[in-house]
Amino acid sequence: MVFAAHQLYRKASCVSLGGSAAPPAPGATGVREIRLESGESSRVSIPVEREHLQHYVPDLGWCFDGGPVGVHIGSSSRDIRLHAEVELPGEPISRPLTAWSTFGEWQQHPQAGPALLDLIDHRGGVRGRMGDLLSEPSGQQAVLGAPLRTLLELAGFPADEADIERPLKEMS
Repeated sequence: MVFAAHQLYRKASCVSLGGSAAPPAPGATGVREIRLESGESSRVSIPVEREHLQHYVPDLGWCFDGGPVGVHIGSSSRDIRLHAEVELPGEPISRPLTAWSTFGEWQQHPQAGPALLDLIDHRGGVRGRMGDLLSEPSGQQAVLGAPLRTLLELAGFPADEADIERPLKEMS
C-alpha cells in the first residue's frame, strides 16, 4: 500500500486596488491524504474555503475580489507536479475615495470622476509636462497611478486641494 499526501498551493495572479492591497502570500491552502495500492490511481478533490483566498485591506477588512488564481498541486512545495490558473468570482473591492486615492481611482468614481474631469476641462486641461505624459500611453499609466494629492502640487495641474475637498465632503 502506498501513502500519498496531496497539497494544494495557491498564488493570486493579480493585485487589487492598483497595488495598494496585496494578495495573500503563497502557501498551502488544502491537504488531502489518500492510500493507494501500487499502480492504482484516484481522482482527488481538495476543497478551498473562501477565507483562504482573502487578504486584508486597510479600512475594509478581509476581502477577496476574484480574478485569476494560480493553483499548484504536489506532495510538498518542492515537488509541484500540476499547475493551473483558474478564474474565481469575487466581489469588487471599493475603497473610499480620499485625497490620497490615485488620479485613476478619482476618474473611475461615478460622482467625483465626472466632476473632477469637468473642472479640469473648464480650466483648460492639464498643461505642461503633465499634459504631455497624459497624451502618451506609458506616461498616462504613471499619471493615473499617482495620488491626486501629489498631482495637485505639480505645475500644470489645474486643480487645488479645495477643489477635491468639496466632492469628498459631499460624498461623506
